[in-house]
Amino acid sequence: MYMLPLLVSALSVNLLHGYLLFSQRFERKETISEHAAKHRQTHMLYIIGHTIGAVGFSLFAKQFFYEKHHARLLMVFVIIGAIAEIIQAILPARGKYKKTHELFAYTMAFMVVVVGLLAPLQIPQDNLIKTVSLILGVTVGALIVVIHLVDRRYFWMLQMAGTIIFHIEMLVLFIAG
Repeated sequence: MYMLPLLVSALSVNLLHGYLLFSQRFERKETISEHAAKHRQTHMLYIIGHTIGAVGFSLFAKQFFYEKHHARLLMVFVIIGAIAEIIQAILPARGKYKKTHELFAYTMAFMVVVVGLLAPLQIPQDNLIKTVSLILGVTVGALIVVIHLVDRRYFWMLQMAGTIIFHIEMLVLFIAG
């Protein structure tokens, strides 16, 4: 029951990103959001995919973090991140909306890092799983820092990697918890 919303979240966001990146592979943009903002249709897909992803992850978090493990603080960060995810998806990453889009995208990314670091500390796990989960959480946090140190041409790669690693970490926590 817990795993279905997590899988829906992971698949909706990662398949969407994969589609955007593959379909525009000859017109590489710096960020995945910029790929989405290219056309009205791709932007609508981006909104739908991220809304499904945010709602799916929120349902997973409600069931697994809040109801099963009573991790209320973790749930607060999930809700903030989900709201930021939907808003950043709605606002196109171009023109007059770009800066506001980036503010919400960074808010979402920060919440992903916070959830990735707090979850292994708040969800009872054996030491091996806790360590693996923390390593994955730190990796996602490190990717966000590295994104700003490397050439922006690689920004989209690190975004994709961070999203995949975060979902793997949540899957590890779920399977072990």
